[in-house]
Amino acid sequence: MSEEEIKKQNDLLELKKLISKKCVGSCSSNLWLNHLLNKYPWEYLMFTQFNTIKTGKRKQVEEKLKEKWIFRLTEIQKLQLWERDVDFLNGVLDCLDYLIKEKNTEKNN
Repeated sequence: MSEEEIKKQNDLLELKKLISKKCVGSCSSNLWLNHLLNKYPWEYLMFTQFNTIKTGKRKQVEEKLKEKWIFRLTEIQKLQLWERDVDFLNGVLDCLDYLIKEKNTEKNN
């Protein structure tokens, strides 16, 4: 396992630990939590999907993710696109559609 993978695992363990607390006490802990939320928003959403206590923080993360996606889409729209770029973007959309379909199928079974 690479050093980067070990760091990510440690970060995710710390994120799990921080979100399991009812209240994150110190200023430095809150700063660290916010850093981890910015770095691992999808993981946070996964870890808290069944948590009904911290819905406010979850909504914040969801909004930040939306902002990141909208920013990226806006940047892509400004670019000069070639056929390979369009093929790539369509592939990304196909992957997202596949994921949504799979998750909906799991949910319905």
